[in-house]
Amino acid sequence: MFKFNILPIMLIFIFSSSISAAEEGALVFNERDSSWGYPFVSISNSTQHNVSGRVEFAACFQSTYVTHVGQTWTDDERGICLVTKITAVVATDDGNVEARPYVSTGTSYSSYAVIYRNGNYEVTRVTN
Repeated sequence: MFKFNILPIMLIFIFSSSISAAEEGALVFNERDSSWGYPFVSISNSTQHNVSGRVEFAACFQSTYVTHVGQTWTDDERGICLVTKITAVVATDDGNVEARPYVSTGTSYSSYAVIYRNGNYEVTRVTN
């Protein structure tokens, strides 16, 4: 019969998890409240107008945000909630314009931006 010790496998998992904790979408340890969770959602406003909207999470409370030209809004709590949708309303000189939302079945990513591209506003994930 094949036998193996699970401890080395668990240590490798824990070690590799702590190495990748700084990576986008990875779980991180919050020392403030001694809990694990995903990085807080941040939304950069890359438009020439003020933006407001909503961040929807799977099976969690929703967040609303307002961000001014060139600024970034960051949520202050998230836990292990996955992002399912981010909406944005851009307050242009000609009235409010609904941006194309970011939609997902549930993602741990945290960096987003509201941009103007090809004649339309949209919410997009920021990648490095």
